[in-house]
Amino acid sequence: MLIKSLEYSEYNGDPRSWKVSGLEFGNINLVVGKNASGKSRVMRAIHGLGRIISGKIPPKFATGTWKVIFSRQKGKITEEQIYILELQNGTVQKEAFQIDGKLIMSRDETGNGFVIRKSNQERVRYKVPVDQLMTVVRRDEIQHPFFEHIHRWGSSACFYEFGSDFGKSNLTMPTPTTENATLNMSDLADNAANVFHATFERFGEQYKKILLSDLDELGYACDDVLTTPINVAGGIAGGLTPHALAIKETNLNVPTLQHEMSQGMYRALAILIQFNANILWTQSLMVGRQPNPGDSPMIIIDDIGEGLDYSRSKNLISVLVRKSEENHVQLILTSNDRFIMNDVPLPYWTVLHRTAGTIKAFNFENSKNAFEEFSFMGLSNFDFFSGQYFLPEEK
Repeated sequence: MLIKSLEYSEYNGDPRSWKVSGLEFGNINLVVGKNASGKSRVMRAIHGLGRIISGKIPPKFATGTWKVIFSRQKGKITEEQIYILELQNGTVQKEAFQIDGKLIMSRDETGNGFVIRKSNQERVRYKVPVDQLMTVVRRDEIQHPFFEHIHRWGSSACFYEFGSDFGKSNLTMPTPTTENATLNMSDLADNAANVFHATFERFGEQYKKILLSDLDELGYACDDVLTTPINVAGGIAGGLTPHALAIKETNLNVPTLQHEMSQGMYRALAILIQFNANILWTQSLMVGRQPNPGDSPMIIIDDIGEGLDYSRSKNLISVLVRKSEENHVQLILTSNDRFIMNDVPLPYWTVLHRTAGTIKAFNFENSKNAFEEFSFMGLSNFDFFSGQYFLPEEK
């Protein structure tokens, strides 16, 4: 499943009203905008929806309206799925699900609704609690398998806040990984040490070689990536020993622990650990084939490049984009850094422009003329943003 478009709003009819429209996504996406334009808020809305429809978090504290269009590859055919959800103060006001124009599920604010039964296409009526989703409560691989792909999309979606601590202050408790184990990294966004340990246990030196190669491409010459035990004053309940990430730089005699790394170095290491692990674990689930678009988890990286110098930021994005294209990973990046904007081609861009509580998204799909005309001006990509060439001309 790939997310293709999003319309989202909060607090409709209220002074706090906030909405975004025109958001369309391809395989590779860079969402740009001024500070407070809504980049992080939109990313949290996407990730939050994924956690709600996968049942990871209840909707009881949420208010918002989502209309999301997904595409799913079925052999040579592309299937369109549309999901609509309206929440108000933690109760579901509306929920609907369509596949290729056919209404598969619908429910109202009372919890009354129906789901199509696969075997005979009959509408089966249900009443679910007003604070729970029909897609969660009535998910059934035999009777109602239509929800499986949207559930998988939501449960696997990964959201990384690159500009945050990003788990640098967290330790991990390593546990053995079995040969047939799986790893869902969506719940481990702030625990790169855990992801590294489990993935290295499963894939061995293959994984480590990939990481060292990517680090070298960023300008970090390293001989090893590892986890190492950390002594904690007073010990840990159960006698477990916490571990931290470490890297052995070529020109240093001893490893550098994660809390000793610069924030930029740690962030680069952590995102490479997470990203490459996602690719390897996805490949391990494929039987006799390579991953297709939508097989890999969607990856959102907010404030990409924050804390890195220009060269390393540029090289990191180059690595992520190249590997996303090679492995059919849907990648959504956000930034307001001029150097990053200049290095990412305009066709990958979505510009967010906010007026009060209304955010309009401009991209190559809905503003093709503006994007194409600018390409002949000989200016930098950042000029397209700073000069607001994406805005339609006033008549």
